[in-house]
Amino acid sequence: MKLKVGESIQLKYTVTEDIKDQLQWSATGNNVSVSDKGLVVGLVSGVCAVIVRAGEASDLVYITVTDTTTSTPDPTVQFIQDSITFTVGQSDYLSYAISDDKPHNVSWTTSNDVVSIAPDGLVTALKEGNCTVTIILGQSSDTITITVLAGEDNNSISFVEKTKTMNVGETFRLQYTITSGITEKIVWTVSNDVVTITQQGIATAQKKGNCTVTITAGKYSDTMEIVVMQSPRPDMELLEMQLYKDELLEGDRLQLNATFKDNAYSNVQFEFEIVEGGTIATINGDILTAYSSGTIKVKAVYDNYYSAPAEITVVDPDTLTNPYRNTNKNTFYNNYTEAENWVDAGFRSDEALMSGDISEQDQEPTIADNQPTSDGMFVRNTSVLFSVNGNTYYVFDQYGKIVDEIYRDGAYVTLEDVAAYVFAFGDIPANYVSSKYTSPTSSDWAEYLRLNHSYFSGDTEKYPYEPVLPNISGCGGTMRYYEIDIGTTGTDCDPSYPSEIYNDGETITRGAARIVYAQTDNGATLTPNQRYLFYTYNHYNDFQEYLNYRGGWGEMFGNITGGGTISSKYDYNPTPYVPTAREDFSPFTAAITATEYVFFDGIYA
Repeated sequence: MKLKVGESIQLKYTVTEDIKDQLQWSATGNNVSVSDKGLVVGLVSGVCAVIVRAGEASDLVYITVTDTTTSTPDPTVQFIQDSITFTVGQSDYLSYAISDDKPHNVSWTTSNDVVSIAPDGLVTALKEGNCTVTIILGQSSDTITITVLAGEDNNSISFVEKTKTMNVGETFRLQYTITSGITEKIVWTVSNDVVTITQQGIATAQKKGNCTVTITAGKYSDTMEIVVMQSPRPDMELLEMQLYKDELLEGDRLQLNATFKDNAYSNVQFEFEIVEGGTIATINGDILTAYSSGTIKVKAVYDNYYSAPAEITVVDPDTLTNPYRNTNKNTFYNNYTEAENWVDAGFRSDEALMSGDISEQDQEPTIADNQPTSDGMFVRNTSVLFSVNGNTYYVFDQYGKIVDEIYRDGAYVTLEDVAAYVFAFGDIPANYVSSKYTSPTSSDWAEYLRLNHSYFSGDTEKYPYEPVLPNISGCGGTMRYYEIDIGTTGTDCDPSYPSEIYNDGETITRGAARIVYAQTDNGATLTPNQRYLFYTYNHYNDFQEYLNYRGGWGEMFGNITGGGTISSKYDYNPTPYVPTAREDFSPFTAAITATEYVFFDGIYA
């Protein structure tokens, strides 16, 4: 703004409500006076700044005062501030005012090399220290003191890849990033002779092993690991990774597998290594556990043979949204696939949609080929593997391989799925209700509704044809048993139960098939390996124990097995429970069980 000597002007401003009563006015020189209301009076010709402050908030205006009674003086130049502070690397323009408010060319000088200054007044702080910058306009000049502090060093040099796998004889140019503030020469070093490296960053793998490569520029450096693999013999092909899924949720586990492409070897025990993503996953034997989102690359190794890395994506479950909102159920079931993970199963259950196998069920269980035995007894698998968060239970076959996943809060109907669910979680799937009388027409689950979660007494005085289940409270034991329905197509051994569909969407015919499982007498939840679970398809006359693997069902025992008449209270001969041996089917999961499991929410996870 411009004022003449003796002239006044009321400065206009805007101010937020919370600080309007805190305003303080001041001027940088004696060229003007300023009142506590912002009224400015020109006193002496020259340039100054009028400043208004309220706490940490402020603004200013430059005012040129002229004396009309005298001849026009030569223009003068003046810094707005007496001193300023920078940090190393910071740049800014210096503020100054010229008395006649006309364009003029100014020049600059600096007392040392603490800062550099461009012709347009852009100052760049180069190093710690103090200096004086002078601005010159004709015969007029002014100075400002600049203090430069160390500040934060944001310079860096960094490898693009932190790990690299190479074959013997392979050559690769290592890639890196470097900030513009680093001007020193780049130097490469390597920890041993596994690789050689040129000063252009080209690495050549010399022999099998590991080494560390370091890149240095002055005080800045970074390292990366290089793993060199022995090339396979020319008459053999590489191994091939075989994964049953390539996307996991955080906390999920995955059993790894590989084969020789030309079947040169069979029954090989491979080793597995993480090539990329070692900070977000671990491998224990053949079980990979993912802990955080990102990408993992895994390879299989056998002797001097190795596979190409297989890529696995790990997803944060909190980023997923329910894709089944307003889904047409006919369309869903016409294109049905089983749930992919526990979040997917939960989304489905929210909309009364199934998670597992939905095929029709025969009354008799499907028995696995070659059920393992020990000392003449069927073996019950003690390998119990959950995801880290306990929401996924991994079902093994008789060879210790994972063949299915069962998800907490999922919906299931088949014998194998429901048995695994109850065995793992000690509770019923989402599509079950405790009632024995709910109609499918009144439930969103419709034909997939399943009934009956009730107390099973095991009262052999009232029902003498029933065999005594292990440690059952109804016969003096400490375990309280419960029963649930299994929806089969009926029974051919009890005329009281017609061979009809369990649930046709309109009516439920409950049939004679049940799962009966144990909890403690006081209601506390048992761990899976403390729990008993049995299946009966002739209404409690005979039972088979679930052996905790796909198709694993124990020897039948009970009334019909003993030659009695079905459900007869007069002609009965129940044989006793047939004990089972217990063995761990998967030695790799045994190590996980010992080191990673904790007990929570009634289960091991």
